Amino acid sequence: MTQFFYLLRWNYLRQKDLFLLFTLAQVLLSISLLFGYPLVIGEIDTTAAYYLISLADLWMWMIAILPGVFISVILGYFRFSVRLNVSVLAVFILFLICLTMISLGFAIAYTFSPNIVTLMSQLILMIGLMFSPIMYPASRLPDWINHLYHVLPFVPSVKLLRACVYSHGHVSFFDFTILIIWILLTQLLILRVLYKEK
Repeated sequence: MTQFFYLLRWNYLRQKDLFLLFTLAQVLLSISLLFGYPLVIGEIDTTAAYYLISLADLWMWMIAILPGVFISVILGYFRFSVRLNVSVLAVFILFLICLTMISLGFAIAYTFSPNIVTLMSQLILMIGLMFSPIMYPASRLPDWINHLYHVLPFVPSVKLLRACVYSHGHVSFFDFTILIIWILLTQLLILRVLYKEK
């Protein structure tokens, strides 16, 4: 475990300038979305402004989590000596997974009160991740639970990640479709909440 923390520290020191660049990129992207986009499309009404701010938040968080995602993939490679598959598809799947999880988080945050959001985040962590067939084989769970987990976004995300990034298993169109459906559903929910609040 000590070696892991040394490796983590070494990676941080080696890439701390990159973190600054990502932060700068995050700020510039927010500025371009919030100030540059209206210059292109002209004056916008309040409803469009709500949607634009939501979009800026979504991309800001996407950029913010990418360093952690890529570093965890690299650390996994060093720690377990697994073979990495660096491809356009793998990068696309990583972006798709990040977008799905961020969109789910936004939908929960926009829909529920802060106390309920805290409770739901704990439930997602405990039930959706720790007790799902991600850390152990699916054969250890009853079939009906496995079917449920395969329509939630977590297990399909992990299966796609393992298939694309680590070449373990195959890319499933069903898993890909599940993530797209979750993105669409959560985005529709966010837009519905914003429309009601306009």
